[in-house]
Amino acid sequence: KNRAVRVVTLCLDEVRGKSDPDVVAYTLNQMDLAAVHGPDILCLPETFVATAEEVPGPVIERLGGWAREHSCWVIAGISTLVEERRFNSAVLLDRQGEVAGRYDKIYVTENELNKGATPGATDPPVFHTDFGTIGVQICFDVNWHAAWRRLKENGAEIVFWPSAYAAPRHLSTLAWLNQYYVASATLSG
Repeated sequence: KNRAVRVVTLCLDEVRGKSDPDVVAYTLNQMDLAAVHGPDILCLPETFVATAEEVPGPVIERLGGWAREHSCWVIAGISTLVEERRFNSAVLLDRQGEVAGRYDKIYVTENELNKGATPGATDPPVFHTDFGTIGVQICFDVNWHAAWRRLKENGAEIVFWPSAYAAPRHLSTLAWLNQYYVASATLSG
């Protein structure tokens, strides 16, 4: 069925290297500016803050408050801690600001592995929202097409891609191959 879905993604290049409190304050300000467009979902870049946290933690709680206030789904790219393991994650918050799901990056880079990152499960989940079924892939996951295809097989209509870099040719190709929309949120580019 055809329906309009308002999607906002943010690039946070302006605050790279700043302290987490400054990044969060800047991000929330940018989210407030975007709220005038009445988004259904807002996606932030990969690991937009440096500190890892359990979910829900301080950053997710602040973003959850924003999601509740603006009745908007939010995808937050952060490092999460689960039973002493570190993941590069995308945390999905619903319109009430509650954690609705989490995707953990499958294909972590060598640099991430050296810093203690744990790869996520190889079968990526889909999430059912009030506007459709979505999936998430993160950054380096762009290079392995099987997970993207699996999201399509599981009903994904939009796949969000929080990342540290832009990959426009890859994303256009993956969107075309799988016949779904891809929305990217990158730290830069």
